[in-house]
Amino acid sequence: MTAGWPNISALSTTDFQRGLKNAHNALYWLIRITNSYIPATSGQPYADLNWDGDKKMVVTPMFEGNLQVALELHNLEMYFLEDGEASKHSFWFDDRTPAHVQAWMLVELLHRGKDRDKFSIDLPYAADNLWMGDSEEHDSSEFMAELSVINQSFIKSAGILNDVVAQLGQSRDNPAAGTSLSIWSRSFAIGHDMKLGNGSTVRMGMSAGDQLRGCPFFFVDATGDDARIDYNPNNVVSLKRISEDNMSDADIVEILTKAVA
Repeated sequence: MTAGWPNISALSTTDFQRGLKNAHNALYWLIRITNSYIPATSGQPYADLNWDGDKKMVVTPMFEGNLQVALELHNLEMYFLEDGEASKHSFWFDDRTPAHVQAWMLVELLHRGKDRDKFSIDLPYAADNLWMGDSEEHDSSEFMAELSVINQSFIKSAGILNDVVAQLGQSRDNPAAGTSLSIWSRSFAIGHDMKLGNGSTVRMGMSAGDQLRGCPFFFVDATGDDARIDYNPNNVVSLKRISEDNMSDADIVEILTKAVA
């Protein structure tokens, strides 16, 4: 197992699922702002989020001219970006309810002179384990180790996923080559949608984890279903397997490349 991967030897499935739930509910706020201010396009009902590889964080696409919202996964700190520069008024999810998040978001929009009536807390899809109103407080400070696993896994996997795209691009024209990594908010995953020579699309990425698996995992899926959890086991490489089999980055790249091809 090469450097850069988090240590999951002491990871509790129960604690990981709770940390994952904290992070996923934080991520939903970025898709809410995106869905509210970025018009849907043909064939895509809402815009994907992006992974900023330099700053190691999730960001929305640009909206309302020069604005973005960013989320740091390792500590669940959220803030607005103006022309790429972070605002001084950040929001920490710990000990806060969804109602607190909504109030902060509306104040930040007001300070920037934006139409707050556009902002909606509705998601563009059905979501599991969703926190609303004052129903539950985030308790992310109790699960910093679990958040670190998610964050480090995304950072490490970004390079591997781009290596797969580069390797495939050597042998065929691949529209994913050179594009930024997407963050798919519904399934909480990072990756690329890759067009194949026959016109089909394959989704390759790393999931932060799901209800079936107690750790992050790589996957390749031809369905494009963002709510899917029943991946072909032959096309799944979990962080647990990477650790147990002492897999190198080259091993993972080879498996993913074959699965895509």
